[in-house]
Amino acid sequence: MTMMLDMGFPVEIQTLTVGDSNETGTVGEDNVRMESAHIRVALQGQDVYRISLWSVTDVFLNLAVDISREGFDVLRREQQLVVGFEGFPSALKKLLTACTTERVTHAALLVVDNDSVSLHIVCKMEHKIVELLAISLNRLSGSDLQNAVQARFSELQSRLEVAEAKVVEFSSMVRSGKVPSLLSKAAQQHAHHKPSW
Repeated sequence: MTMMLDMGFPVEIQTLTVGDSNETGTVGEDNVRMESAHIRVALQGQDVYRISLWSVTDVFLNLAVDISREGFDVLRREQQLVVGFEGFPSALKKLLTACTTERVTHAALLVVDNDSVSLHIVCKMEHKIVELLAISLNRLSGSDLQNAVQARFSELQSRLEVAEAKVVEFSSMVRSGKVPSLLSKAAQQHAHHKPSW
């Protein structure tokens, strides 16, 4: 398995509800919330992308889908994508980066309709909203959900251990007087800095 994409991005989660008077799904203000999400795309073999997406704050919102080369060809034709199978991860990264850096014009929406969940990346133009990409995702459940949560917990634990080791190392350097050169330079500049007033 080769990691092709691993990044966080802001997403607007829209939960569809069915109105009492008709069967059409509606989105109320109470059913929309902003989240920080994380996505990973891994290449399994030569012909299948495994896309995993989860909420940073909601441990139970874990989604995934496998897209084969043939499945991607269908997606490309249906959505008139100009990118090929090999270029899909980098194109997805560009779109999600735009959702992070150009929030006025680009947005990522996660539409939740009962068990159906889909990620939509849209571009907000002057008079209309254009959908650039839509990917259907599956909710993880049972042992798959348990394994995903355990993997995230283990990863966070590893990061915490690395951070704690750095804090201990830095504290021992400060106590022994072996201050790193960058901090030493900053301290000297601060000591020689004269107020301008």
